[in-house]
Amino acid sequence: MNRIQKNVTLSAVRGEENYDAYNLSPDACAILISYSVENPNLLALNTILRTRNIPTIAITSIGENRLSQECTCFYRLQPVKNSTRKSATLPLIPPSSSY
Repeated sequence: MNRIQKNVTLSAVRGEENYDAYNLSPDACAILISYSVENPNLLALNTILRTRNIPTIAITSIGENRLSQECTCFYRLQPVKNSTRKSATLPLIPPSSSY
């Protein structure tokens, strides 16, 4: 992100992501990454972001899920049989639709 001159905030402490969401600038965009897409904390975070009109990009596993339905746009990860593979190397599937 530095190469495209964009600031990135990562929340290292549980619950701090909500604080960060409330303090994002109006021109921000949030990227939400989850393998367990029905995570209640992540869904609550997405709700905060939506109420503030912050666009969200979800990166989730394949299948219909609440997070992909409620985000501004999403990418679905292909299933990988080798569980030791890092997520950064997983190919992205373009969304079939975006919001």
